[in-house]
Amino acid sequence: MFTIRCTTCEARLGVKDETLIGQILACPKCGSMVLVAPPNEEKKSEPREPELIHEPSEPESVVPNSLTAAPVPPSLPEAGPSDSELRLRKFLFGVLAGFVVFLIFGVGILIVRGRQEEPGPVVPVPEIAVPVPEVAVPLPQPVVPGPQVPAPTPALVPVPAVPQPIEKPDEPSPVESAEVPGPQVEEKALAPQVEEKVREEAKKPEAEIRTTTDLLADMERKLPGLVQPAAALAIDVPARLRLPLHGLKLDKVSLVGVVRMLSRLTEVPITLDVDEFRCRGIDIDAPISGAYAPGTAGETLIAVLTPLKLEPVIEDRQVLVTVPQAERDKLSEMPFDVSDLVNGTQDAVDLRGKVDPEGILSPERLAELIRRLIDPVGFSIEEKGPDQPSLKIDGMTLVVKHRRRMLDETLRLLEQFRVLRNLPQKTKIVGELLVPEVFGWDAVQAPLTMNYYQPIQLSEVFPQLEAAAKIRILVDHKALNRALSPFSSLKGTVRSDRGTVDTALEKLLASVDTASLTYRIVGADALEVTTRDVAGQPNKMSIEVHRFETSEQPLPDGETPEELVRTIRTALERGSWNDAGNSETLGLGDIVIDKPSGCLIVRQGQQVQRLLRLWLGKKQSPAQ
Repeated sequence: MFTIRCTTCEARLGVKDETLIGQILACPKCGSMVLVAPPNEEKKSEPREPELIHEPSEPESVVPNSLTAAPVPPSLPEAGPSDSELRLRKFLFGVLAGFVVFLIFGVGILIVRGRQEEPGPVVPVPEIAVPVPEVAVPLPQPVVPGPQVPAPTPALVPVPAVPQPIEKPDEPSPVESAEVPGPQVEEKALAPQVEEKVREEAKKPEAEIRTTTDLLADMERKLPGLVQPAAALAIDVPARLRLPLHGLKLDKVSLVGVVRMLSRLTEVPITLDVDEFRCRGIDIDAPISGAYAPGTAGETLIAVLTPLKLEPVIEDRQVLVTVPQAERDKLSEMPFDVSDLVNGTQDAVDLRGKVDPEGILSPERLAELIRRLIDPVGFSIEEKGPDQPSLKIDGMTLVVKHRRRMLDETLRLLEQFRVLRNLPQKTKIVGELLVPEVFGWDAVQAPLTMNYYQPIQLSEVFPQLEAAAKIRILVDHKALNRALSPFSSLKGTVRSDRGTVDTALEKLLASVDTASLTYRIVGADALEVTTRDVAGQPNKMSIEVHRFETSEQPLPDGETPEELVRTIRTALERGSWNDAGNSETLGLGDIVIDKPSGCLIVRQGQQVQRLLRLWLGKKQSPAQ
């Protein structure tokens, strides 16, 4: 028995008698004529999988060579969809499933990002900030009953390392429970003076904080990308000073080196009060040695500063290392013997051999010069009270009552008068200790090439500049924070080919857009970067000597020293000089002419002092 297929209705028919091969019979289903082909040709023409063939239960006789149709078999099940239709359905179903999965995945990403950008609740910052790495956590897949479309592998979403709100107060947060390697140190209180400053910082009114925040936001709008309000806002200095240290051992490390190390460790800006250091003979490069017990960073800093009679004070979101406030404000009385400087009624002869009555240093004139150059506002020839500075004349002795810093400047000024008159000094303060600005000026005139065409952090440039110029660069963080320009946010550019340290540093500081910066010479090899406003204040001014005339190079004929001084006042920072007829300018810069030595003794901010040196150098240059 074999089967054939109707060419019209595609029905499969069973042939029991092989004698019917080659005959044409009628299809029992559709009535069409069907050729009975041999079995081998059927297999070749129809290479399909075998299907169910219905055979009649009662075979009927088939008349050979007749046109009668074969018996009609019972109805077969309807044929299913073809292979091409199945493949098309599977393809469309896969495309639809992929689109649904992609849509669900995209919506999930938007939801996760939205949740990450939402500000979380305010959580108290722990005392020790331990960095917590980001952890990748797979998102849970929802359980859906029944058959599901195969989903892609769950994406790993980074969870930000931010303290989350604690539902159970008894369970510590991840940051609080983190272990710090090394022995734990019991927390101790800071020095009384530091704790007092902490309480003062905590008492600041909210209005002041809001005002600062508004100002920073306004600066951010005007200078986008140049201001970092987060860095300029108040930082928790006391909390950072409580960072535990497991002991500290110093072997001939300079004071500035120790301060920089602790500043990097705690991320707290630290400023050295170099003006108070100078009058007390404290060297920032003095070697410090010793072993310090485990404790907090603040306690270690206090232990290092105590032998030097210094203390840390929290001011303006930074730490100022200075002498105690009581010592800074304390008035002391000191006599100065000026018998060698006072020439009585003797004639004073200048470099040209002419007698100049103003060159005679009487006690009264010497006292007036000290008042003008040291403290024109605070000094008084007549004593106003026991708690006020005063300057009295007692024969050949000047009795000065003032703070320690002003007494030190008075002593240095008198010693400079002795040096100008070739008189022996009465102290051992000589050379760079007597006039550090002069020796520092020589250091900043050293040749230097510096080029930074793209903005770069000043904190990265200064170490390179220190190594190249062999100088110390200190930063007045107190002044920068008051100007809302923290040092960590300052960037600048510079182009100085075959220039000097002075020109390179001035160009670098002038390129900073967020603050008006300059530098001061505070030692023979030490500079301090600060704001122009602070550098021009009376308590930051310096007293320097500038030679305007020598026996080999006198002033041009017809030009007097008085005319030269008037030209200087007009040409260099005209608004920074004291006007004798205007009380509002009292305390600003001043110039004293010392004709016997051919020098000008100038009290001014150091930026004007540098301009004056350059101006006089060009004036006296043979090429001019």
